[in-house]
Amino acid sequence: MFAPGRRKPARLTSAAAALLVACVLAGCSAGAGQSGKHLENPAAQSLRIPTAVEAARMEMPLARYTVGLADGRAINAAESRLVAQCAARYGLTLAPERRDGGAEPGTSVERRYGITDRKLAAVSGYGMGDKPAKRTAEPHSKIPEYLRTAILSGRGPATVNGRKVPDQGCSGEARETLAKRAAPSRDQNLALSLMDESFYVSQRDPRVRKVISGWSACMQRSGYDYNDPLDAAGDTRFGTGKTRLERDVALADIDCKEAVNLTGIWFAVESEYQQGQLAENRAQLEDASRAGRARVVAARGILDRAGS
Repeated sequence: MFAPGRRKPARLTSAAAALLVACVLAGCSAGAGQSGKHLENPAAQSLRIPTAVEAARMEMPLARYTVGLADGRAINAAESRLVAQCAARYGLTLAPERRDGGAEPGTSVERRYGITDRKLAAVSGYGMGDKPAKRTAEPHSKIPEYLRTAILSGRGPATVNGRKVPDQGCSGEARETLAKRAAPSRDQNLALSLMDESFYVSQRDPRVRKVISGWSACMQRSGYDYNDPLDAAGDTRFGTGKTRLERDVALADIDCKEAVNLTGIWFAVESEYQQGQLAENRAQLEDASRAGRARVVAARGILDRAGS
């Protein structure tokens, strides 16, 4: 998976980069896969393709139907507080998550196709920098692990300290409590499900396969052997940014993405698929979006009342 990485990644000139993008779009990159041939769409040839930098700052068409990162953190923090309140009934003390998180992608595209932030890569490689603290049991808790599991998940004894445990534990009770305070929806996760589908479908699209092939060839010229950006990001040696190798590979990854405009092309192709999904599921998406907004309002109300 990896070629010896002691040498510095080669930097492409702007002329070479432009030539490489043209070659990819024309189909002259080496070894483009044919597994996604049935996904070809002639209308896509008229797509407006943003630059890699532009695409990293843009949002997917379905993103407006999902809960944003800040709102998602509020929901998680509210559920965490409800779990802590429930657990306290059984003598288990938990430290709830805070609604303010650490470093995370700023848009739905920023890390969708792999790393794009050059400044972060230079310091943290494929890492995200500081991460939000997780909720943990207080050190002085004397609750045995098997009872802790029962309290949180409902898997184990039906009663703890003389109190009946909710069927799905405190975690299930927290989700149910928050859901009751929000508008009902047939599928609150519809947009996320469709976005997962569009990602995997677009990944097999011939246009995306070509640009991935161009990226891989570019990485090989820099001394690194990866089939696609997700392979590089998933390298088990990486994720902390502690080694020069990781930082060099991450920077070469970004160089090659920009050279072939992988992020821009993949974004344009996947956006095309999402526009089709949106046309077919608009009413259901609007319903799920309303439910999501109500859930956020309920979550923020819980946190505001708790003063967190």
